[in-house]
Amino acid sequence: MKLKTVVLSVLLNIVSFGLSAQSTFQATFHNHNYFNQYNYTSVNVVSTKDSGFAGAFNLFGVSSQANSMLILKSDRCNNVLWSKTISTSGTGEHFVGAMGGGFFASFLHNGNFLTADSGYFEVVMLDYKGQTMWSKIIHVPLLWEASSIDIAATNDGGCMVVGSADTSSHTKQTVFLAKLNASGKTDWSISYYLPFGGSGFLKKISRNSLKEIAIVYDGLVIKTDSSGNIKWAKQIVENLRISSIRLDDSSNVFLAGFKLLPFNQSPTGELLIKLDMNGKESWSFNYLDSLTSGFGDIKADANSNLFLSAENNFINSLPSGNVLYKLNANGSIIWTKNYLNPNTFGLGNIDFGTDSGLYAIPALSFNGLNVAKTGLNGQTSCNEKDIKVYQSINNITMNSVGLTKRSGLYISDTILELLPTPKITKDILCSNPFLPNVNLGNDTVICNAQFYLLSKGSYNLHTKTLWSTADTTDSIKITKTGKYWLSVSHGFCTSTDTVTIIFRDQIKSGLQKKHSLCPYDSLLLSVKDTIVSYYWVTPSKKTVSGRSVMAKDSGNYYLMLNNTKACAAVDTVHISWYALPKATAGPDTLLCHDQAYTMRGAGGTVYDWIPATYLSSATDPHAKAILPNKQQYILVVSNPQGCRDTSQVLLDVRPPLQIKAHADNATVCFGKSVLLSATAHGGDSLQWAYNWVNDAAKTDTVTMRPTQSGWHKIVLSDNCTPVNAMDSVYITVVPPAKAAFQSIPGNPVKSHEPISFLNQSLNASSYLWTFEDTGKSSEASPKYIYTDTGRYKVALVAYGQNNCPNDTAYGYIQVIDGTVAIYIPNAFTPNRDGKNETFAISGTGIQSYSYQIYNRWGELLYSTPSGSLSLPKGSGTQGSNGTVSLSNGWDGTFQGQTMPEGVYIYQLTITDIDGYFHYLSGNVTVLR
Repeated sequence: MKLKTVVLSVLLNIVSFGLSAQSTFQATFHNHNYFNQYNYTSVNVVSTKDSGFAGAFNLFGVSSQANSMLILKSDRCNNVLWSKTISTSGTGEHFVGAMGGGFFASFLHNGNFLTADSGYFEVVMLDYKGQTMWSKIIHVPLLWEASSIDIAATNDGGCMVVGSADTSSHTKQTVFLAKLNASGKTDWSISYYLPFGGSGFLKKISRNSLKEIAIVYDGLVIKTDSSGNIKWAKQIVENLRISSIRLDDSSNVFLAGFKLLPFNQSPTGELLIKLDMNGKESWSFNYLDSLTSGFGDIKADANSNLFLSAENNFINSLPSGNVLYKLNANGSIIWTKNYLNPNTFGLGNIDFGTDSGLYAIPALSFNGLNVAKTGLNGQTSCNEKDIKVYQSINNITMNSVGLTKRSGLYISDTILELLPTPKITKDILCSNPFLPNVNLGNDTVICNAQFYLLSKGSYNLHTKTLWSTADTTDSIKITKTGKYWLSVSHGFCTSTDTVTIIFRDQIKSGLQKKHSLCPYDSLLLSVKDTIVSYYWVTPSKKTVSGRSVMAKDSGNYYLMLNNTKACAAVDTVHISWYALPKATAGPDTLLCHDQAYTMRGAGGTVYDWIPATYLSSATDPHAKAILPNKQQYILVVSNPQGCRDTSQVLLDVRPPLQIKAHADNATVCFGKSVLLSATAHGGDSLQWAYNWVNDAAKTDTVTMRPTQSGWHKIVLSDNCTPVNAMDSVYITVVPPAKAAFQSIPGNPVKSHEPISFLNQSLNASSYLWTFEDTGKSSEASPKYIYTDTGRYKVALVAYGQNNCPNDTAYGYIQVIDGTVAIYIPNAFTPNRDGKNETFAISGTGIQSYSYQIYNRWGELLYSTPSGSLSLPKGSGTQGSNGTVSLSNGWDGTFQGQTMPEGVYIYQLTITDIDGYFHYLSGNVTVLR
């Protein structure tokens, strides 16, 4: 908000000379946002479809706003509808209206050869309301420098762009031409390399309804078709400066400018040249009016009359006016007008208004912007004067030039910044017909007075008046703070303005006077009133603009009225700080896995653990924690005033207690030792305790001799883990091998008959049989045949499992001949000489026998043991060949009495080895 009590405004002048051939006016515009006065160079003025105009101006004289273009849109009553400021590092070069609405603006960014900066061109399109539609950068090749740019609207809503670049030594120059469509896309782009050097910088372009294109580059004139193909190119030999070009619908080219003269020589006046469609000179004139030094812009009406603006000439170091020419199609003068304005320096660009008349802007403006509009007859009632002009023929020399056509420049997207623009007001100095203009002045603060007077001003005495209070008087008395507007009307034009009047004593901030905060908190102090503009002064004396301030420091905050030092503070707010609590979360602690822990929070009245993971309560300072892994906790404590402090604690957790049991050999032979060991992890390693439950050992290793297979368990404990760690290892004990066997049939056996050996061994993995007669076998239960009689030793080796010890069993086999033979003596001599003392029967193939002795009277004297069919133990022997003999046969006695010599009778029963019975009887003689 702009307040009247501080002078920060700047005059922004726009002078107009008539809305039509019968009306004139002069206005002064004010801009109240700038802190210093601006000077402006004009870019262009274009008429708009609402019978108003749009103008573009470069700002200079203020470094902070250098390289900014101000674009202003005004209606037919000279009311500003909107204004935009485009900020760029370049200089505004041209501004034209787009076909169908909208505007194009171009900018030049000069390069710097010392820093290898080639510079570039920019083109931006705005819509009818001043919003950016697109913007483009046209890139200049390295080692070249951008020098100038111009644009012309095309019928399809796009534009033609012409520009130039030269080398640092000015020995090479190029002109480029590009066609951009309404969307900013490049339709085509061409470059022309010039056959000469130089330092020309004025490039102008014109386009007719035939879509032909004319370009001027100082004294070089180029005409092309709609695609940029050259029709002809001419170089003017004289030392001229062509400042404007026009291509009419008959393909004629008009060149306006002036001759370049040595320093301190009098100007020769304006120069106008007409070339026909083939580039030949039709005519050329000089115009000398003693006030100006050259033409600036050229336009033609429907009757082929030419209107030209003239650049100003300084007289006594002061600008001498703004000159406008009207010529017929042959270059003859119809009239010449000079419009005096001490704040301008020559007319620049001109354009026809849609409601007749001609808009013009000065080449240079001091203390504001200046725009003129005159009728087609050039007459106004605002200080215009007819001037005398001397016209003379001027013959020029032109040479045809050949140009090299090459590819165009690279074009890419960019973004141009639109800056906030100021509010613009105006003062009307004169008008015919009358144009209303209202200016209520700056927003005003009333510190002590009880009322304020608003007036529409003497200029608007004869206008229709309406105030926001519904009053229709010329002035109103204001006694309350608020926004007030005034609307004045005359004819078809209306002018309005709004002002804010503030009575300090009426302001009710609604602010609480005192606040207490925690030192880390902040409080938004805000005034709800949107009418009054405020600023704040903080305890540190810092100034904060706006209705609101974020209060962080303790002390007084002063609410002040903006842009005034005459009034005291509107209100004061005092901020004080509460004392902070002192939080403690306890010491960092190392815990065992799943160990219970009691938190150690302190320092406040309200607690909050963050996070609450693994805690019994999030709000208990002594919450119970059982942690499976490491956790960082933040404790937020609050005091009764709600102030907070934080503390952190790290509860680190040892890895879980673990034990792994091992055996150096999980499978052992019976009676062998095995080493058991355990590997521990986690928990409190300094307090590890081992216990082999099954083996009565308390160390991590133990050696034992297991007698049977089974599990061996180890238990690991420490001083903090609630659950002991356990593991087991299984030991397999391999039982000892036990060799045993049985032969079938049993002894004796006949030779050449098979014997089955039944293996009765235990816990063996394999076997080896040896049969003493070199026979061997690895079968479990083999069969074997002896071919010779005799007594044989049989050995069975039972090999232990898992390479455990072996065992061996032994046995004997009696092999006999299979033939049955009986040898019975016919006499024996029991005389005790030790020879032939008994009746000894022998034979082969005998399994068992029995016999009886009788005397000749039939009395039984002797009999072998009753019921024995086998050879009685101790009564006989069996030879290795199977022969059986009676070792203790009848000794010739009966009941202890010696029998006399004589013949006795025997009866013999024999069972052979095959089980057959043999019955024999005969006589035996006893000899003494």
